[in-house]
Parts: sequence; C-alpha cells; structure tokens
Amino acid sequence: DGSILTAGGRVLGVTTTGSNLEEAISRAYEAVKPISFKDMQRTTVTATNFILENAPEDRTVDLLTEQLAVSIFGTSGDVGAITSDNILVTVDLADFGSAVGTYTVPAEVTVVGHDVGVSGGTYQVRVTISEQTSDQPAEPDTPAGEIPDTGDETT
Repeated sequence: DGSILTAGGRVLGVTTTGSNLEEAISRAYEAVKPISFKDMQRTTVTATNFILENAPEDRTVDLLTEQLAVSIFGTSGDVGAITSDNILVTVDLADFGSAVGTYTVPAEVTVVGHDVGVSGGTYQVRVTISEQTSDQPAEPDTPAGEIPDTGDETT
C-alpha cells in the first residue's frame, strides 16, 4: 500500500540533486516535509552553546551570533525534553586560516543526549576574524612599598 512502518529509532536519509548546493538542499527539505510518524512533534529551540573549531592561532575570532533558532523533530516526549543546553552548534574555521574580516560560516547543529532530528536547512553563524595585536609587555609586579628598578642609576 506504499506505507512505511517504523519500530523504534527513526533515521532517514534523503538524497537530492540540484544545479548547485543551495538548490539540492532546498529540494531535500521539500522532500521531507510530508514525512511524519505517530506522535511526531516539531519545535524550534534557541541554541546558545557554540564551539569554534580550527580557529587560526594567530587571529582573534569573535562570534557575532549569540543565539541560533534550531528546528527539531521527534516524538512529543523527546522534543518536550529538549532545552538550549542540549543543542550544540559547531563552527569549523579550518578554511579561514589566513582570513581577516566578517564572514557567514556554515555551522553543524547537534542535539546531545536525546533521540531527535534537526531540520530547517543550512545553519550559519557570523564571525569576525582579525589579526592579533601585540600588546605591550606587562609591567613586572612590584611588591607594595618597593621602588621598581628602572635601570636608571641616580645618586
């Protein structure tokens, strides 16, 4: 009869093609819209936990995105248990080793500790990458009551 049955975990792979990546992603999300299962619920959770991976060591990276709306789906029990603490957003900066400027970077969203799916398209965050400034060397600490040695001899 064309129906698909499930008995437990729900993992489904949908593959589409397109003339470019954006079109292929759009087609994949259109293809999954009619998919549902008993007790299925969708919701949006605000992610606030971000990890920057492969940040260039000689650069300063500022994450401009402080929150990210993440669409999840699963059984009502699993979806209802999700909080922002369960959503992890990983940003891989491996391709930005010599970059300087403000960029929109793809992000991978993971739900930790619960059996739910992530939907909603491609997730992205904004970062600013700048060259590190060399600060002046710190002044040596001088205990209270002592005069620091400046190298000038005056008698």
